[in-house]
Amino acid sequence: MQSIKLFAIPFAGGSANFYFKWKHLLSPQVEVIPMELPGRGARINEKPFTCLEDAVEDLIKKIDRECVSEPYALFGHSMGNLLAFELMQHIRKENLPLPVCAFLSGRRPPHIIEERKRYLMSDDDFVKELVEMGGTPQEVLENRELLKLFLPVLRADFQLVETYHQPEGREPLDVPFVILSGIKDTIANAEDMDGWKSYTRSSCQIVYFNGGHFFINDHTDDITQIVKNQLT
Repeated sequence: MQSIKLFAIPFAGGSANFYFKWKHLLSPQVEVIPMELPGRGARINEKPFTCLEDAVEDLIKKIDRECVSEPYALFGHSMGNLLAFELMQHIRKENLPLPVCAFLSGRRPPHIIEERKRYLMSDDDFVKELVEMGGTPQEVLENRELLKLFLPVLRADFQLVETYHQPEGREPLDVPFVILSGIKDTIANAEDMDGWKSYTRSSCQIVYFNGGHFFINDHTDDITQIVKNQLT
């Protein structure tokens, strides 16, 4: 059986480390390649992006290096979902091979505009938002020094997402979608997920999980099984 590469893109404030454990949960035919963005992990000394186009250009270089003629798939949660979607737009524009599947998790369809501008909030209000959303480690929230290091990266990530506007006139992609959603997610409401179907000419499967925005933390086994079933 032919192997396939799975490029996994982190959520806001997240790093490639989140996906490392997936390497042991998927079949040998699926090679997980966690994507690291500037400002975190191995790239902690680099300035984080605040512009989506810059992040997409950075990620496409990694895919170009890793993927010459082999099949590949994309996985992205929340901010990673948006980056995966825009990566596919860039890839299509350049007439390059599209992924065999896109796993798009924890984000509403692109036509639903993010009205709130959390990245402009004061530090105190911004931290309150993070607490409500969940997903940020408690040890970070309770440690002023860690928080001081972490907030600029998160704020940059939120700016990247909250200043995004989808260009008009795009055609649907020829890529199968698997949409993952938390039924208690107050940021990416489950009832909006059907809207993803208009963005692909191929199949669009929607899978719901019990949980909020960071349901992926509690359903790792289920999610990796879905990925495995789809790709092998």
